[in-house]
Amino acid sequence: MSVIVLAGFVWYQRHLSDRGKSPSSRSGSFGVGGLGMGLTVAPLAQLTLEKVPARHAAAGSGLFNTIAQLAAS
Repeated sequence: MSVIVLAGFVWYQRHLSDRGKSPSSRSGSFGVGGLGMGLTVAPLAQLTLEKVPARHAAAGSGLFNTIAQLAAS
């Protein structure tokens, strides 16, 4: 699934060098990158949190979301 994210980023980078293109021409690359991120992050969350005991589910989820937010910034 990360290959789809990479394809979106490569597509976007190729469009950055084209000065005459409109911003809307980049929407396809954003769509491909977003699809790849959606297909990557959702299974990653399940894989990461499946071993957390039920009594610590809220803390585990909060920690996962905090780290995801820090990684995105």
